[in-house]
Amino acid sequence: MKSQNLWYEICFYSNRRFAMKCYRCGGVMVYEKFFGISEDFFGWRCIFCGEIVDNVIIENRLEQRKR
Repeated sequence: MKSQNLWYEICFYSNRRFAMKCYRCGGVMVYEKFFGISEDFFGWRCIFCGEIVDNVIIENRLEQRKR
């Protein structure tokens, strides 16, 4: 069964930083600033497969799952 937060597991490290593990490929995700057409936003990007996730994407996926 998938993790509770649907797509990703958060792994905490002793240096108080954290990294996310990509659900798609299991790779490491980094927190970055993205530059959109009308606004900038922060999200997670997998350094291996390129998957991008932010709050809006997670909310939409959770909403689709309820249907």
